[in-house]
Amino acid sequence: MRNYRNILLLTSIALLLSCASAAEQPTILVKARLEPGDAVNDAPVRIFVELQSSQPATGLVLECISPPGFEVTPRNVALPEFQKQFTSSAFTLRRSGKTAEVGQQNTLIVRVLSADQKAAIAEASVSFSYVKRIPIWEYLLLGFFGIALGYAIRLLIKVLQTVPAPALAPDPNAPQPGTITQWVQKHYYFVDCSVTLVIGLLSLTLLLKNDHVPDSGLYWYSALGAGVALGLLANSELVSKLGR
Repeated sequence: MRNYRNILLLTSIALLLSCASAAEQPTILVKARLEPGDAVNDAPVRIFVELQSSQPATGLVLECISPPGFEVTPRNVALPEFQKQFTSSAFTLRRSGKTAEVGQQNTLIVRVLSADQKAAIAEASVSFSYVKRIPIWEYLLLGFFGIALGYAIRLLIKVLQTVPAPALAPDPNAPQPGTITQWVQKHYYFVDCSVTLVIGLLSLTLLLKNDHVPDSGLYWYSALGAGVALGLLANSELVSKLGR
């Protein structure tokens, strides 16, 4: 009988200790995001983790688990004591092999572990894609040639639609144009093409986002097509695009 009472007493004490330990364990909320939102080429991606705690949290460890084909450095970090809100940007995600496929959805897991790293207190996941983009210089170069090609096509269309009229005798009483006007008239198509190339290249530059080529120019053929589309526009239309 005495042994049975001792067992009950020890069981009660263990339950009280476990309840006290659970009561001391803070409630953690985890949110994670990537900047940029996707993994682009082999460039590193910063991982931002936002933590919220209902009470002071001490001795916790933050861990990131990367999907296949990627690696996170460092694997885990010790968190300082915090309360209410804390943001960590200690992790970096990078492509580590050729198993990552373009456009495939991947999931990164972020966990908050206890000090002994045996129990997970909170967990969150963030999805991202692997995107293969051409570099900016290649995008601008292909777009530049695309603009020149589009201008040549526009010029051919204009010639096909135009019936040349007989030249009229110049009026001797008409005022003579200035030097710049005469030079432009003499080199009309060279000037017109140069203006189209400059404005078109500026338009391609304005399409850049966050030091990356736009979605419309991810690949060489889309960058070339974007340039051709700009080259087909008149200079006045290109100027209007710059103002948007």
